[in-house]
Amino acid sequence: MKALVIYNSQTGFTQKYAEWITQGLKEKGNDTECLPLKKAAKKQLLNYDCIVFGSWCMAGSLVKIEWFAQKLPALKDKKTAIFACGATPVQAPEVKQFMESKLSSGVFAQTKAFYCQGGLNYNKMKLGSRMAMKALAKILSNKSGATAQEKEMAARISRNYDITEKQYADCIVEYLTR
Repeated sequence: MKALVIYNSQTGFTQKYAEWITQGLKEKGNDTECLPLKKAAKKQLLNYDCIVFGSWCMAGSLVKIEWFAQKLPALKDKKTAIFACGATPVQAPEVKQFMESKLSSGVFAQTKAFYCQGGLNYNKMKLGSRMAMKALAKILSNKSGATAQEKEMAARISRNYDITEKQYADCIVEYLTR
């Protein structure tokens, strides 16, 4: 199988998953390329049997998903997958809601969507993103009557952390190679 793993990463977590997926596909004997979106946009996707698109979550959306959504109708005979990489732990209820509302209907119904928990790296964030996250952390930590979930979120997003786990990439590889 000839595969292409495309990623859009701001702080490195999505890229890490893309590289794990690529490694896993190669280990199973597949001819696999891994490219950032800017380089992959120049590729002829129809030349691949399998195309994976991964990007990072921001404010309830998947950054640059529109690019892949435009390509999907032409890829209906290809094996495709999408992975969303976010700072929220996979077991959080909002992850399931996001995946069901954003990545399971319409044009996305033809592909399989996965969520990969990532983390936060303020040192690699663009200024606007960094300021928004710090403001959210401050609002949540100063909120009177904050729920336990809000307090936990405020504590989590107030610092850098990495909760990536290769097992999420392995699930994508398993799906693609069955």
